[in-house]
Amino acid sequence: MSSGIPRIYTSFAEFEREELRRLDSLRTSVDDMVEERFADDLEFGQSDQPRRRGRPRKHPR
Repeated sequence: MSSGIPRIYTSFAEFEREELRRLDSLRTSVDDMVEERFADDLEFGQSDQPRRRGRPRKHPR
């Protein structure tokens, strides 16, 4: 439950335990988030196909 006050961690290990495990429960990682954020900046060529919006699936059906 959030009280509106930012959480202060005493160590990076505590941050990893508390925050990065939340990412695991969302089925994402820090690398995925960074890649998604900067993917548009790294696309240099134009494609004939329209770009798909949203996050790509890790395990396509």
